[in-house]
Amino acid sequence: MLKEKISHILDEHSSFIIHCPNLNLDIQENEFVSYNPASIIKLFILYGALKKIDEKKVDYSDLIQIPDEEKVPGSGVLKDMTTSSLPLIDLLTLMITVSDNTATNLILDYISIPYIQDAIETLSIKSTWVKRKLYHMIPGVFNETVPMDVLTILKAFYEGIGLSEKSQKTALSILGKQQYHYLSNHVVLCGHCGKLLKSNYCSCNTYSGDVEPKEITMYSKSGEITGHVHDAGIMIVEDIAVYAIVMTSKQRNNPQTKEKISQIGELLYHYIKEKLC
Repeated sequence: MLKEKISHILDEHSSFIIHCPNLNLDIQENEFVSYNPASIIKLFILYGALKKIDEKKVDYSDLIQIPDEEKVPGSGVLKDMTTSSLPLIDLLTLMITVSDNTATNLILDYISIPYIQDAIETLSIKSTWVKRKLYHMIPGVFNETVPMDVLTILKAFYEGIGLSEKSQKTALSILGKQQYHYLSNHVVLCGHCGKLLKSNYCSCNTYSGDVEPKEITMYSKSGEITGHVHDAGIMIVEDIAVYAIVMTSKQRNNPQTKEKISQIGELLYHYIKEKLC
């Protein structure tokens, strides 16, 4: 069974949710365990920002200053740029697509942590806490979430719960452009026949350098810090939306854990394809 196969890939310090209403698929393991979410917290920040835009308290075009003293380490590009300001929509895009930490902190200041917390709680999210900016170390204070809350926020984006149609489309557009993929890393299709590629040469004898491979549609956000690797997203397989969340802690080797998550994504893709046959 799918649940047993996924459990076998992961270790004891892991949680996962696979949810697909169209196929009556709903499997969970350790779905209420609390994690340091790393960059997964950016999903909740995105929702809060879009909610405030919908309420016309801020606007996509609002220009936000980028002081040098606000630039922080880690993922992203703003820390290495001389750009002095960007519109809110660009900061939201950078926050998700390249997981920009400086953009995230600027958004947290502009939208405000209390507002974001109140916004996500309108979705009945009860175990996620946006407590501090990234790289602003406060002893004993960490952002928190549980996999079930991550499923809730993904559903809110995909179904447009609490968001205007424009904000829903904006969210999915941004989430679909994320550059870090774990779950869908092994799910690349031949540009000629559409079969899953296992090497640069497809079984149909097409060389992937001659015909551009196709990436599966994935609306997602990954997150990683030492010992923690997460990925959460909506995989679209033949127009069927499949929610997949994997969260881990106490990992000995982050690259190995990323590979495990990629194996789960490939396993899930095959499972859904078989169900649709």
